[in-house]
Amino acid sequence: AASSPNCPNYLQSAIDKVIDKGFSVVAAAANYGHDASNNSPGNCEGVITVGALTAEGELASFSNYGKNLDVSVLGDGIVAMSRENTTEPSWWSGTSFATPLVSGILPAAKRETGATDAPLKLALKLTETQRKD
Repeated sequence: AASSPNCPNYLQSAIDKVIDKGFSVVAAAANYGHDASNNSPGNCEGVITVGALTAEGELASFSNYGKNLDVSVLGDGIVAMSRENTTEPSWWSGTSFATPLVSGILPAAKRETGATDAPLKLALKLTETQRKD
């Protein structure tokens, strides 16, 4: 995520085109532990910005937060394959590990409900409980 108090015009234009085609844009909030409105693409209009929770359901200390955060899901202590050439799994943390959980469920929700991006984003906001505003 780039540090920028405003979404760059070129990025907002691209996001608008993708949303106009019926797709959702989901972005990691970033791992700086500060207000998500300071990082793009999470501060761009129409983006679903994802924060990270601990296994206890608390906002992870590294996760960005604030009014730009649409939803937070598990993002601390995720089991995934290791970078090394091994079959041993590794434990990972970050909003980048939380974001695919939201990205993966949105197409299924759209398919099952016929909902567009706006009501799905509202549903995510209404169910969000872990925010530091």
